[in-house]
Formats: sequence, C-alpha cells, structure tokens
Amino acid sequence: MEKNYTLNASGLNTLELTLTKSEVQPVLDEAYAEAQRSVSLPGFRKGKVPLHMIKKMYGKAIEAEANLDIVNRFFPQIVEEDNLKLIDSPSLKDVQIIEEGYKFIIGFQTIPNFNVIGYKDFEIYEPIYVVKPEDIDNELNVQAQELANRSEGEEITSYNYHIYYGIEEVKDGEEHHHHDNDEDHAHDHHHHDHQDVFLGDSRIKSELKDAFLNRKVGDEFVYTEGDKQFKIIIEKVEQVELPEINDEFAKKASQDKFDNLGDYRQNLELALQDYWDNKSRQEIENQIIDHLILSNPEIVPPEKMVETALENIIENMKTQYKIPKENKQYDQFFRESYHSHAVNLAKWTMIKDKIIETENIKIEDYDINDWIERSRQYLSQFNMSDEQLRSIIETNENLKGEIMQKKLIDYLLGFATTNEISFEDYYKKRQMDLQPKTEENSEEKSDDSNE
Repeated sequence: MEKNYTLNASGLNTLELTLTKSEVQPVLDEAYAEAQRSVSLPGFRKGKVPLHMIKKMYGKAIEAEANLDIVNRFFPQIVEEDNLKLIDSPSLKDVQIIEEGYKFIIGFQTIPNFNVIGYKDFEIYEPIYVVKPEDIDNELNVQAQELANRSEGEEITSYNYHIYYGIEEVKDGEEHHHHDNDEDHAHDHHHHDHQDVFLGDSRIKSELKDAFLNRKVGDEFVYTEGDKQFKIIIEKVEQVELPEINDEFAKKASQDKFDNLGDYRQNLELALQDYWDNKSRQEIENQIIDHLILSNPEIVPPEKMVETALENIIENMKTQYKIPKENKQYDQFFRESYHSHAVNLAKWTMIKDKIIETENIKIEDYDINDWIERSRQYLSQFNMSDEQLRSIIETNENLKGEIMQKKLIDYLLGFATTNEISFEDYYKKRQMDLQPKTEENSEEKSDDSNE
C-alpha cells in the first residue's frame, strides 16, 4: 500500500492510494462469490450460475461496489495511522488500473488550515455579586412557602394567599366586558394564560398585590402595568399558613442536615454565592468565546460542521419541548431560527480545537480530580467511588470535552485583562454593546430598501 496526499488549505483534500493486485484481489473474489450465491438465471439453479457469465453480465456493477468496499476497508486504517481528523465521509472519485495494481483517488475533508488571533491579549469584564442577608431571607421565605400549610379559600383578605389566575392582554380597541352567563365566561376563559402568585412574596410588585386584595374567586378586573392593560380572572385561591423560620424550620427544610437556623443560613449563603460565582464564570466564558469569534472573521466553518451543529440544536430543542424526533413539522423553523447560532458553534469548535493543538493543552489527572471534587455534591446520590467516576470520564467524550473547555478557558484567562463590575452594570453594558449593531442593521436594511 502506497499513499500520496494532496492537502489543501481549504480542507478539501485528495489521497492517491495505490494497492497491489494481491491486496485488492481477495475483496474482488469475495464480491464475485457473494454475487454467485445470490444470482439466478434461467437454466441454472440459484448459486450455480458460472462465474464467467456473472462477470460478463454484472462485472462492472460488482467491481464498482467492491471498490467502495475496498475504500471502506483500507481508509479507516489510514485515518488512524496518519491521525486524519475528518469532518465528512470520504468519497471515491476514480479507480485506475496501473502496472503495480490499482490506484484509488479518494476525496476527503478535514478542518481548513487557519490561524487564530487575539487570544493572548484581550480585555473582559468579571461581573461580581456578593450575597447579602436579604438574599438569604428571600430564599428562606421561598422555602417557607414550600413548607406552608394551605387551605382553599374564597376571598383574599391579606397577603397570605396564593392566587391562581388567568391573564390576557387587552389590545387597543378592545373593550372589557363582564360575562353574564357561565357559557360566555367559560368560552373567554379558554383564551387566558394561566399563572399564579403568592402575595406574601417580597419580590412581587405592591401594585399587583393590592389589585388582588378583597377580591373573590371568579372576580374579573383589569390591571394596568406601564402602557399595557391585562384582564385578570381569579380562578382559585389558597390561604397560606407560613411556618415560623426558626431552628425547627431549619431542621425540616434541610432534611435534618442542620439543627439550628444560624448554621443553615450560613449554608444557604455559601450555596447562593456559589450560584452567583458560577453565573459570573459563565458570563466570562461567553465573553471569551464572543471575542474570539469576532476577532477571527476569516475563519469560515465548513458546511458539514454547521449542519452537524444545527442537527444537534434541533435534537436538543425537540427534547426540551418534548417533540418526538420523527416529527419534522418544526425542523425548518428551527433551521432558520438557529442557523447563525450553529455557524458560531462550529466556528468556536474550530477555534477551540486549534488553540488546544497549538498550545498542546492536555487533560491531566488533576483536571479529572478537580472535576470529581466540584461535582461530588451532585453525584453523591449515585454512590460511586472516585475510580468509577474516573472510568466514566475517560470513556465519555462529552465529559472530556467539558473538562477540556474549562481548562482552555482557564488558560485563556491567563492572558486576559479582567475588570470587575457589578452584575447590574455588566448587563447594562452588554445591552449598550448590542445597541450599535441593532442600529447598524437597521441602517443597512434601510439602504437596501432604498436601492
């Protein structure tokens, strides 16, 4: 076997694979033997048609099929030997009979050749949030609602009620009508969205709370928020008897892990701070990815990579919305809606893999240990040893990819200038950063329409 590559920067490559007759002949013999077992002709029993007749009548088709078998047999071995990173299946372009045997011309696609710029000198913002006592109070209040005693009621006489209601926006020109009969009422109620609210929740606007007070099940009213009006119908109310937040509450809420409120508050503080720290980390990661995608406009992912990313997105969307995989009704909508996102995912994959290769970043034992330690609280229910977890990681490409991306982001952060900022100011800045692009797109559309 001899190999001669023609590699192109575009990633569209060619391999001239020369095989001797002795390497090819066993495959051809096998193909003809299979044909002889299955072909039947008048005057011959099945499996007894002479080989020379089969070659004369079906030889070209049989050998064409055998040539594909040869490629499928030898090419995976070549991919492994030469560490080729394919992004599509190979294609047999031509077969030539030469003095040495056979020459197979095989086309295959790999990642285009490119360089990544902008990953060793850039600036990002680190959103910071420090958990406050009132955050812990809010969390305790939410848990108190979950542990509260509830009884169905009729009239809302205080904030200690949970309200289930239908809501519908009143459009311009529509009038609000009170229904005089149950049939009209039921017909209109069908069009409402169904929501619920606990009036004792400190996060709920006081105007909405007060709008419900002293009303009964079945009452309808119009609630105004900003420049919008909503028609609300009260469907059900529950009186809520909140438990006192004390040591006994802490024991019950923590399922006996803590026996006093002070320790439980401290645990909640750590959990909430961990939530915000993870949220900050995610925003940092998003900034780095966005920066590298925008800094490398010349990198264009192959269509096959985009298609693979798009198929994964569609599969995830169907899972999220509980749509059967075989249901293709929404596929085109998902394709159109998420195509640009798929392009960016494919582009990030190219950039990520290129930096990992260039900087020789590898997963070490301590990276796996760190992942196990960080995930221990979520995996404790499975009661697996560290060795079992390590074995799972080493055989799971998705988990290895997750660990590798974390290591890459940590590596890139070493080159970044990081500016601390509050979450509130961070989101305002992100909104302002998007504004010029929106205005620019509007101007472009306006220019296009003028043309």
